[in-house]
Amino acid sequence: MRPSLSAAVPALFAVAVSLPAQERVPPPATAFPPAITASLGFAAFAPRYAEPISGTKYSFGSSIAITARGDYPLSRRVGLTGELMVAPLGKQRIEDPVAGRTVEGKLIVFGFHAGLAGRLKPAAPVFFQVGGGMTMATKHALPGAEGSPIEPHAGLTIGYDGSVFGRANVRVTYSARLAFPDLPDAVPDGATIEKESTALDQVLQVGLRFVPSRTPVRGAGP
Repeated sequence: MRPSLSAAVPALFAVAVSLPAQERVPPPATAFPPAITASLGFAAFAPRYAEPISGTKYSFGSSIAITARGDYPLSRRVGLTGELMVAPLGKQRIEDPVAGRTVEGKLIVFGFHAGLAGRLKPAAPVFFQVGGGMTMATKHALPGAEGSPIEPHAGLTIGYDGSVFGRANVRVTYSARLAFPDLPDAVPDGATIEKESTALDQVLQVGLRFVPSRTPVRGAGP
């Protein structure tokens, strides 16, 4: 005797309910699960000081940038971020209107940055971050100056998270950071400089984000 349609429907429903959990569509993950990102990139620094008469400007030379970053969720779309950056190949860069650009002593630039990051949707690949921090260096941009600069900065970051493999994905970020230069404790004899009111630094990074917990990494999609 053939089973009736009314008997088959409840049977199919029972099979569907009994499917393993991993075969069902998971709920949307948070936009910023606890994660660690290691990145390698390039940092460019704007002039810190200028000679009012000659027009010569002094800045940190561009360098590769090594960065460690952490994410922590605050809501489904917003997260708290913290970042440490080291630019180990910096130099004191001099831009003379007549002689052109030259470099002198080596220096290392350090940076700490924290802020709030958000996505329009938890699964959106693009995110934005606003925040602030400190920019420091082993020497001032002016050759012969005494002391080490400690400069506050405000920043905006635009980031993109690539496709997920396992618990990791590639992350690309671009950051614009508006620093407020710090005058040296003392300058060489005969030097007359003025600090720039602001300096717009830029950092481009490519790294690997790793989510150590069991929380699924955000995947591209709605």
